[in-house]
Amino acid sequence: MNKNFNLTGKTVVVTGAETGIGAEAALAYARAGAQLALLCEDIEKAEQVKEKIDMMGGRAVIVQCDVTSEKSVRRAIKAVLQVFGKVDILLNNTNIALKDGLEDMQAADWNRAFGKSLRGVYFVSKQLIDHMKNNGYGKIINVSTANTRDTSNLGRWEVTPREMVASLTKDLANLYAQYGISVNTIGPEKANKDGFVNTIMYLSSDEAKLVVGQFVDENHAAIA
Repeated sequence: MNKNFNLTGKTVVVTGAETGIGAEAALAYARAGAQLALLCEDIEKAEQVKEKIDMMGGRAVIVQCDVTSEKSVRRAIKAVLQVFGKVDILLNNTNIALKDGLEDMQAADWNRAFGKSLRGVYFVSKQLIDHMKNNGYGKIINVSTANTRDTSNLGRWEVTPREMVASLTKDLANLYAQYGISVNTIGPEKANKDGFVNTIMYLSSDEAKLVVGQFVDENHAAIA
């Protein structure tokens, strides 16, 4: 990790923090000195992440949250603000991939995919945007997928809602940059763990204060 990524004093909310990208990013944030709210569905798995953070001397709280439910998100963010008093950085990272073809897919599965990937970004960002506006500062990083730039994988249904996440990012960036809030998307490649963690950390740092509304495609290591 770049030693310049110092996030001491920052408070970070990570959704989907119990596994995968969310867990890796949470550990990186803790190493950089940030305090964390781990939003999750599976508390047992989130406890494993928190234990690692505790062992490195960091601070993290676990808040159970269903990002597809506005009521659940509202309650979770209220709890986070009661504990920390502020949130500086939000990493939106929840999704599910559907394997069935259109003829076999159930409407409930389709709605769930959009709920986890797209509505989750909307609900959590909505609950924090006024707080960030009032503080004159905020970083929102939305996790998409490198597959949005790879047409060979367009049959995987995670791509459709996550492509819309990238579009939502641009809208949010245009609306809220004037308030000191930067919103960007990262499209991680699963095989490049160190790359996407470093990119998330960069976008979370003040080094990236001029990076707004971008899609950082880890598959091509470029900002598009």
